[in-house]
Amino acid sequence: MARKLTLITKQNRKIRRKQFFKRFLTLTVLVGIMVTTGYFMYTERLTKLSEAKALLAEYEEQYSELSEKEEYYRDEISKLENEDYIAQLAREKYFKSEEGEIIFKLPEDSQESNEN
Repeated sequence: MARKLTLITKQNRKIRRKQFFKRFLTLTVLVGIMVTTGYFMYTERLTKLSEAKALLAEYEEQYSELSEKEEYYRDEISKLENEDYIAQLAREKYFKSEEGEIIFKLPEDSQESNEN
């Protein structure tokens, strides 16, 4: 009888050991799947974040350019309210002269043409 008890306990140990390894293997696989899924989700979000930052930088650059243009046009609008400026502009661009005036168009410097 003592021998049967020792055999049963040895068999129980083997069965329990097999069950433990099966559970351990299952748990390890599940944890591995979870870690892998988390890694891919993290890298995807990181990629989206870097794309969003690049777009933000581009939009900020466009905003600054548009702000400069707005300032320029507001300045032009305020100048166009002045009649003397309109007369000067008409003389320069459209060759409108007053009575007795002769207009000569001189070539512009390369620096002035690049600024306009």
